[in-house]
Amino acid sequence: MPFNQTDTTAYRQDVRNKGEVMSTDDRRHLLERYLPDSSQSQRSQRSSTTSPRRRSGRRKRLRPFLKHKLHLLIYLTIQTIFGIYIRIRQIASALFLKFIAIRHYHHRTPAYIQKDLKNLSRLPEHLSVIVTYDDSNDDSLETLLDEVAELSAWSAAAGVPTRT
Repeated sequence: MPFNQTDTTAYRQDVRNKGEVMSTDDRRHLLERYLPDSSQSQRSQRSSTTSPRRRSGRRKRLRPFLKHKLHLLIYLTIQTIFGIYIRIRQIASALFLKFIAIRHYHHRTPAYIQKDLKNLSRLPEHLSVIVTYDDSNDDSLETLLDEVAELSAWSAAAGVPTRT
């Protein structure tokens, strides 16, 4: 219930005059009309301490906790299942690509190189290659020699003329 205009004006005038207009009893009587009845507040306090309400209050606090834990369990289960699924797909894809690489690797045999050349519309007449050597890597020389050997084998099997 809102304050009426006369009570509000009287209270503000008292505050402006630093409490000299109204006595303490006058202020108390002014505010008592707006406060709940003391007998009603005592009854509501007694009824709020009864056991059925206390149990329902606990139940209200327990339900959100259990709901949160259930959602967390569902979330973690979905994350685990999809994590395992993605890892299995990555492993299967890596194994498949490794198998294809081994199966289609020409092993420097002319038959595989000739099979690769069937898809080309024209053959190169000459071949120029720039190779780089990396001093910081220990396997760099071996990798360089492997690449040059593979390129030479492919060129010889393809029929690219060599010049000295």
